[in-house]
Amino acid sequence: MASSHISLEDLNLSGDHDTGKKEVDVTRNEQMVNSEEEFEMGIATDQDDLGTNIDDVDISLRGYQEELAKEGCEGKNVIVLAPTNSGKTRVACRIMQVHLRQKKAEKKKGRIIFLVENEALAIQQGKVCAELLPLYRTKVFSGNVQRSNKDMLWNTLERRDIFVVTAQIFLNDLKAKKIESVREFSMIVFDECHHANNEHMYNEIMRRYLDLKLRGKVDSPELPQIVGLTASLGVAGKPERDQGEYHMKKIMANMDAKFLCTVRRPDSIRELKLYVNPPVEKLLSVPGRADDLFKNEVEKIAKRIFDHMAKDPAVRNAAPEDKFIQKTCILPATFGTEKYQQWNADFVKAIAKVQSEDIRRVINPHRIHLEMYNKALMVHRDARIRDALDILKEFAEPRKETFANEPENPKLLKLEEILLRVLCNDQNARGIIFVRTRELAQALVKWVNETDSLNVLNASEFVGQGVSASVGGMTKVGQKDALESFKAGQHRLLFATSVAEEGLDISKCNLVIRYEHVTNEIVRLQSRGRARAENSSYYVIAEEGSWILEKEEKNRRCEELMEQIVAHIQVYIEDHANIWERELLEIQEKIKQEEERQSQKRELNMTDASGRFECFNCSSFICLSDDIRVIKGSHHVIIDEDAKRRLILNRGAPTFTEPEGAQYGGTLYCAKEECRRKLGSICTYKGSEFPLVEIKSFRIVDHLGEGHSFKKWKKVNYRIKEFIFQ
Repeated sequence: MASSHISLEDLNLSGDHDTGKKEVDVTRNEQMVNSEEEFEMGIATDQDDLGTNIDDVDISLRGYQEELAKEGCEGKNVIVLAPTNSGKTRVACRIMQVHLRQKKAEKKKGRIIFLVENEALAIQQGKVCAELLPLYRTKVFSGNVQRSNKDMLWNTLERRDIFVVTAQIFLNDLKAKKIESVREFSMIVFDECHHANNEHMYNEIMRRYLDLKLRGKVDSPELPQIVGLTASLGVAGKPERDQGEYHMKKIMANMDAKFLCTVRRPDSIRELKLYVNPPVEKLLSVPGRADDLFKNEVEKIAKRIFDHMAKDPAVRNAAPEDKFIQKTCILPATFGTEKYQQWNADFVKAIAKVQSEDIRRVINPHRIHLEMYNKALMVHRDARIRDALDILKEFAEPRKETFANEPENPKLLKLEEILLRVLCNDQNARGIIFVRTRELAQALVKWVNETDSLNVLNASEFVGQGVSASVGGMTKVGQKDALESFKAGQHRLLFATSVAEEGLDISKCNLVIRYEHVTNEIVRLQSRGRARAENSSYYVIAEEGSWILEKEEKNRRCEELMEQIVAHIQVYIEDHANIWERELLEIQEKIKQEEERQSQKRELNMTDASGRFECFNCSSFICLSDDIRVIKGSHHVIIDEDAKRRLILNRGAPTFTEPEGAQYGGTLYCAKEECRRKLGSICTYKGSEFPLVEIKSFRIVDHLGEGHSFKKWKKVNYRIKEFIFQ
């Protein structure tokens, strides 16, 4: 194993460094995604006229797939529930084929929208639809696809039969009335439909469907047929049968699904087992570092930083209304763990409520540094010291200290042992290791590729597009290249975050490991489903005394309970069809009434008063809420020209273009010299530039002088007027 004897000569953990860290070493080409980086669509049937030389051949199905497709092909609203790699998309395509044929026979227009969560899935599923349904015109839509050409979902409805679309695009068009109603489509297919719950965009779309059914009194034949696809509905992490059953019925109600379609016949079950290979499962508890000098040192520094905040005159002499903040200037026991992140979120809310500008200016920069120390400790816990030091480089100052004698991380030694045994001696073997953060994914990729015994695997990361590549995210092309290289064997090991847990067509793996990271029973099932190769293995690796293994055991019990509940619901529907119809309607009505109550509550909470928007870091005034407009319910821009004097607009190539011509890109910073914090990006429209506000970067002061912080715009209670395109 590569040595981790690192000198800590450049690290200052004193807490006495400059707390006005500058962020603006900016360049004009910093951006989320390079505009020229595009997926090649390759959708063969994306044409206005396909000609007449195509035979309408039945999509061939295996026996168990025919069982899964039965009720859907009869025109029923269904959820198809089947394991990963069992061919659910093929089943959906057969249901779509039967549906389109039926509409043609009835001399009615058949139009299908196939909804997915992200662009990679849209392209993947679009290609499958085009291949299996060559008689029908298929088009893929995502944000980047709309940006790269003039076609929009709403203006191509008459020219295509099947639309494979990221759900946000469809929802945006419904909100903007570009598409009048879900009734524009005769069928809606939801990929990974277990997400149709709470505030997910799938559920927002289905609310419009249920509004028509429950409030518009539209009869079922006049509504689109609904088809959901998933490997697991889950039980919401509830091991109690009644709660798990209600959760599952609620998802069915949200989807208006009359049937749960699973493989049930004995012959079908035997056939399914030929194609779905359950991996051997192992839960491994591994000791942590015996003498963790690095952790001890960083915790000392964190305590000094908290003490530094508490002893600052502004904090110590706080006015009565601000004295509550003194109680937060104490190092919490959760420091160095994921739970500290939740503590920090509460800390941010507390800082926003502080009325003294001097106190906020003292505390917030310290808080930002503590975030980095916490992140470094989390990486150190699961990787090497050198990887933690990389995170802390920006706080570097000369200091003579070394951790040369600190032992290797025992978890890495165990990981190395497994990789050597399972992957290194088999050139055809592949593995995926799921981790919680992109920082840990990148650290572990470095570890593998710098370790002589493991570098033959040529590890790569696979993380989300949520942040720019310059700070650890991946572009869509980077994701595509990583998957293709993995399939080709150039990379035989992927370190992935949650983006790879579901949906994407990833090569058969011999090894799947969840490394210090588990979530719920749905993700457990889906990540195990990545271990598709024969005689594959699924590991959960966690430190001794961690909650991880206990949580995984709970997930296993929840998964077993889900299977029991599914079987029970299926029998119940068969034996009591009329009662089930009434129960489904009652659940839907209950959900709708609760939504209406919440909507009324939000409306009552809205205010016409003006709020003051300040830079969260330095408290500089930026604008008033009256100076902000919202574009299509999503993008909030500042229209006040004077506000630009308080901001730095760093232009960049556009990452997205609205059909009306508005473009988004670049980076927005606070103009105060000792601050320079990122506050958002830029919207350009007809030659004018509008600052695009990132709400979490602001402190909002209401008409009573009370400060607030928000993570999402939908929580903001000011009425923001719509931006009018001229």
